[in-house]
Amino acid sequence: MLNKKFPLALITSIILGGLFVYFLVEYSLSFGIYDDGYGTEIYSDNDWLVLTMASLIMFIYSLYASVQIYHFKPINENGMLLVALIVSALASLYPLGVFTKAMVKGKEYASYQWYLYIGIVGLVMLGLSIFASFTAYKRHKLLNSK
Repeated sequence: MLNKKFPLALITSIILGGLFVYFLVEYSLSFGIYDDGYGTEIYSDNDWLVLTMASLIMFIYSLYASVQIYHFKPINENGMLLVALIVSALASLYPLGVFTKAMVKGKEYASYQWYLYIGIVGLVMLGLSIFASFTAYKRHKLLNSK
């Protein structure tokens, strides 16, 4: 007998796998060579690297959740919260770092303002993830103390 939630979990895994492959291909295509006369440097677009890492983390967890659902086992809530913490940390700290670096170098604000906005949204997500983790920890501690 097939679990009714399994097709949705499988579709989610396929979509996240497709996103991971897309971001990985874009990151691979962003590599280039720069010769400044003193030596050759290889550079890449780190925005795609961060998106690749975040999508890989979500894809791995979605595969785990799909297997758990297929075998009628409960999904680990702590794992989901950990994924949310890692992805929200990536979504907040990297853009804020890029924005801060650009402002310190004296670059134009308008060119980098989206990094600031994305970083603020990421900080809100990070705060919500921390709050959810703390609430789950307290609930688990309360349930196990009785």
